[in-house]
Amino acid sequence: MIFHNVDHLNPSLTAVSASASSQFMFGVSHVWRMIGYLEANDIANAASEARSAIKPLSESANLFHKLSVLLGSDFSWFRDEARSVDVADAARTVYLSPDSQLVRSLNRTILSGEIDSIFQSCSEQTNSLAATLERFAKSAVGESTVRDTDIALAHELLRDLGQLVAQGQHVSSVCLLARRIIA
Repeated sequence: MIFHNVDHLNPSLTAVSASASSQFMFGVSHVWRMIGYLEANDIANAASEARSAIKPLSESANLFHKLSVLLGSDFSWFRDEARSVDVADAARTVYLSPDSQLVRSLNRTILSGEIDSIFQSCSEQTNSLAATLERFAKSAVGESTVRDTDIALAHELLRDLGQLVAQGQHVSSVCLLARRIIA
């Protein structure tokens, strides 16, 4: 798994982890199509893709919340294991700069023993993304051309998706390296 992967910690996490990540990626695929339709000045199909993204993103958010709860309770021991990882190496493993602001922020959270809060944050950010897409889909009803606000939204979505994906990659790498340490 490449995104917020924790299934290697315990086989009981495999279904939740895989489903959370895959639903996120399925939702994101609709966002990419939405942006493609905006580029083609096709607001109706862009709105349709936004609506299609909402369900998988919402499901993903629920599953990331579940993972956060599990990591904070049943697998709380993993917090210390994650702290033992060379987080700079984990970042480089997934082609992220250990010096980037995002990675440094994630590392502070991981090293403070609160990796589960990153999963909760991902849940909240993904829910926010779904809500933004729902607002866009509703606002696009009856429109015939792409508006300046739609272009601004596309830029925001690209930024937010980039951050979420980088966050997921880094956390997955930390979890995998921690598992190697405890195995």
